[in-house]
Amino acid sequence: MNLIQANERLTQKSFYLPNEIIGNIITLKIISLYYLNEYYSAFSPKVQRMLNISHADGTYENTKKYLIKKNILQKNSEQLFYFIFDNFDKKLIGKIEIRNFNHKKGQLGVWINEKYWGNGRYQEALKLISNLYFSYTNNDYYTAQIHEFNLRSLFASIKYGFKFSGKFILRNNRRYYNMYMHKNFI
Repeated sequence: MNLIQANERLTQKSFYLPNEIIGNIITLKIISLYYLNEYYSAFSPKVQRMLNISHADGTYENTKKYLIKKNILQKNSEQLFYFIFDNFDKKLIGKIEIRNFNHKKGQLGVWINEKYWGNGRYQEALKLISNLYFSYTNNDYYTAQIHEFNLRSLFASIKYGFKFSGKFILRNNRRYYNMYMHKNFI
């Protein structure tokens, strides 16, 4: 059995999560190595810089290892991880995940390729994953850490309903806004 077949076996009915969540402008598809090439192509140098990922860490092999690791975490019910597809051109344009959701709170991780910024894709991805998260877990909220210079993400998160927790987080000499989404904010 090759890695793609093994990955498909892992993702089949993982936690009984839907394989696809279809929105008006985007569709979330559950993690699968089947989409590795598309994921790697969409993970542009600009997105990598915004996420503070070095060129050496952004290789094809490291991306593959990352997705294998994320698939295992999903299989073990430790996160929700979906690829984001544009409904118009059917291309993979990003990913959204909520990590560590079995530990009282989850943490959002999301990126969208810069060619697809605007027009509500980020908002809809947040809506779809939030609805799934709050229906799947007993948690009341999840968190997001947004780099202080990532104003597009910051304002889109505020527009969706995220609130500030009142403090900055310092990680790798970079400051991040610490925010949270409560189930009552949706």
